Amino acid sequence: MKHLIYILLFLSNLFLLCKVNAQDKILLLTGKEITGKVLTETEYELKYEYQRKTELREQLIEKYRVFSYTQNGREVVVYKQDSSMGNYLLEEDMKHFIYGEKDADLGYKPTASVIGGVIVGGAAGAYMGYDGGIILIATPFVYTAFQLLPKIRVNTSKVSNKGYMIKENYLYGYERVARSRKVQRSLLSSVIGFGLGFAVSSVVVNNQ
Repeated sequence: MKHLIYILLFLSNLFLLCKVNAQDKILLLTGKEITGKVLTETEYELKYEYQRKTELREQLIEKYRVFSYTQNGREVVVYKQDSSMGNYLLEEDMKHFIYGEKDADLGYKPTASVIGGVIVGGAAGAYMGYDGGIILIATPFVYTAFQLLPKIRVNTSKVSNKGYMIKENYLYGYERVARSRKVQRSLLSSVIGFGLGFAVSSVVVNNQ
C-alpha cells in the first residue's frame, strides 16, 4: 500500500511537471515574458490562459505589445517593422533589443548605487537635522541625476548568449532597462537614507 502511494505521488508530480513544461511563452516588446497557454490569435490580439492560484483565467493582450510566442517548441513572430506604429527596427534587430532588455531585467542589480544612495542620503539627512539647512532636501535628486552619467556595465554572468554582446541593439536594450532600474532604486535608496538620517539626527538634537 505504501509503495502504491509513492507511485501515485510520483506520477502526479510527473504529470504536473509535464503540464508546466507544456506551457507557452509570450515574449513582450519590453523583454518581459508571460507564461500561459495561447488559445486563439486574431489580427490584433492574442487570447491566453494562465494559472492564478487555484483557478485558470483567460486574458487578451494586444499584438502590438508582443514580439513572439512560443508554442510546442516553435516560435511564432508577430512583430512587424512598421514606422507608423513606432516599430522602426528590423525583426532581427528588435529581437536583439528585446533580449538585451530581458537579460537586464533578470541580471542587472545596481547594488553600489543603492548602497551609495543610503550613505549619501543618510549623511545629508543627518546634517540637515542637525544644522537645519533646507537646501539639503534636494540631495536625493542630485544623487539620482549623477547616476545617469556612468556607463552601464553588462552583468556577463547573467547573459543568455554572450554572442549578443557584440550587437548594438542588444546593448541598447540592456541599457534601457538597466538605466531605468538604476535611477529608480538610486532615488528610492537615497530618499530612505535621507529620511532615516534626518530622523536619527533630530532625535539626537532634541535629546541634547
